[in-house]
Amino acid sequence: MNMKKTFLVSVSAFLMAVSAFAYSKKAEGEANLGRMYVEFGGGASFTDLEEGVNDSNQVGAVANVEFNVPVFKPGVNTMQDIDWFGMDLFVNLGYGYTDLDGFNDDANSIENANLSGNSFNVAVGLKPYLSVKTGWDFIQAIKPFAYGSAGYGWNSLDATVDGEKTSFSENNFIYNYGGGVELVLTESFSLSGKFLWHSGSDDFKTFRTIDAELTYWANSIVAFSVFGEWNFGNDVIKHSKTFGLKVRFGFGR
Repeated sequence: MNMKKTFLVSVSAFLMAVSAFAYSKKAEGEANLGRMYVEFGGGASFTDLEEGVNDSNQVGAVANVEFNVPVFKPGVNTMQDIDWFGMDLFVNLGYGYTDLDGFNDDANSIENANLSGNSFNVAVGLKPYLSVKTGWDFIQAIKPFAYGSAGYGWNSLDATVDGEKTSFSENNFIYNYGGGVELVLTESFSLSGKFLWHSGSDDFKTFRTIDAELTYWANSIVAFSVFGEWNFGNDVIKHSKTFGLKVRFGFGR
């Protein structure tokens, strides 16, 4: 068994073990928080770099796989007497790609360079949340949550200037923290948003993002989401926008 298979089997076994604390046969009307699922996401990013760095927008792609499992679930098993608090554990695997022609950097006297880069990261995190039932037909529950994760990131960059190709790479400890709110609109629809601070790297400073996501659970097994994210930028990025889709497969536990 290779390392990739060993990692996936280990993660699956760990999440199944943790989920025993939050066993529940009911999944409808829970939205995303408090539900066990695996997520596959992808999208396109559009980045506007700082003046003097580049004259055009940078286009890229993002993708992720995320495993989410409720550690504590309101009103279930160990939380039978507490129906207002829960906490999810998640493992996220992320990938990003950028490709830029005609790159200019006035500070370093670089003109018309070609750049391409890849980034990979793996992080483990927690989402503790409150669950406030409204009793309304629309906006059935309000779930404010905190968000924190930490992991490992690897970035590579290939630059071609005047026919000469140079490659760079770096490895970093990464972390994100912040919070948001999820609105359970109906039994099938939910709307969520969050604001996060992200760690930087050896070459780039920290940055902040805000995002929104609309999710439709077709049943207790399959869900579809559309999302958008705004990056407020740092010393190199002026700002960026990301739009994409996600598919989730829930486990009826």
